[in-house]
Amino acid sequence: MKGMRNQVKYAVTMKIDDWTYVEGTMDNDVQSARDRGWRQHGRGQRQEPYWRERAKVGETVQKAGWRQLPRPAEYEELQRWGASGRTVSIKLTGQQWSVVVSALERWANVDDELEDAEGAGRSRSIAAMVENQLAQQGTQLERPPDRQS
Repeated sequence: MKGMRNQVKYAVTMKIDDWTYVEGTMDNDVQSARDRGWRQHGRGQRQEPYWRERAKVGETVQKAGWRQLPRPAEYEELQRWGASGRTVSIKLTGQQWSVVVSALERWANVDDELEDAEGAGRSRSIAAMVENQLAQQGTQLERPPDRQS
């Protein structure tokens, strides 16, 4: 994660409501990463580096989105804002986009288990859109390993 500011950033354009869906997925993924991978270490507990890093990168995705997509101040405008069909271009590093796609795929699997075909389909559709746009920019995502514990 060191030097993330100096890494190349790639823009992906999507509907605002798709980005807010990504934000919700990242919120779930960050919280899940914070809660996972704790092991007894001496007198206390220590989190495995994979989960600690995933939470940190996920948080940087959230913060980048907040900076790049300011929220409307008025409640009435907020109600129309995501449904407007407007698009936004979000710029993230390859590492950040990798975590986004991994999170979307992971939570699509959770939706499958919950028999939420609509949620699973939406997550996979957004993940594919991100990968396609990055491929058009000559970027292949490096997938983080999927950890279960």
